[in-house]
Amino acid sequence: YNKTKKFRHDITNHLLYIYNIAKKQKNTEIINYIEGLKSEFGNNIEKIRDVGDETINILVNYYVSNLDREVEVIVSGGLQGEFIESPLITVLIIGNILKNATHELEKKSNTNIKKKLCIEFSEGDKFKKVKVINTIVNLKSNLNRGNKKKGYGVPIIEENVKKCKGIYNHMCIDNFYEVEIIVPK
Repeated sequence: YNKTKKFRHDITNHLLYIYNIAKKQKNTEIINYIEGLKSEFGNNIEKIRDVGDETINILVNYYVSNLDREVEVIVSGGLQGEFIESPLITVLIIGNILKNATHELEKKSNTNIKKKLCIEFSEGDKFKKVKVINTIVNLKSNLNRGNKKKGYGVPIIEENVKKCKGIYNHMCIDNFYEVEIIVPK
């Protein structure tokens, strides 16, 4: 049961990646099949964001396109090439981070809190970094990762960042949840 739930947790990200590769290669059979699953995928993408990594572009554009228009979205910086060599690991890490952030932003709030999503990309001589900051809409959300009630996404992120010999930082600051992934070049 738990393995099935974990698989379902990430399958949308994997199908989205395959769909975009099929579109690039003009494979109409795969495109038509996945479009048949459209209810599981995103709405119309109004603004295409290019951060330098095709896999991350797919994920960012998908998750951002599904947010309500009331959410302020800021995508800044960029990468020179792939964040991580493996698209699969990129999907597992970045897909889960974005899924968690956008899930929180989809929640209803009884207050007039301004919903915001910031996604920052940067790199230095020896590292690449992605930082995602989102408003905590429901202050009772299970965002305090010090407890044992982690969702499926967090252990997947931790496991795959470790495989890349990277660093995974996360914290709550005021009404914001911040995740930072740093990987060596």
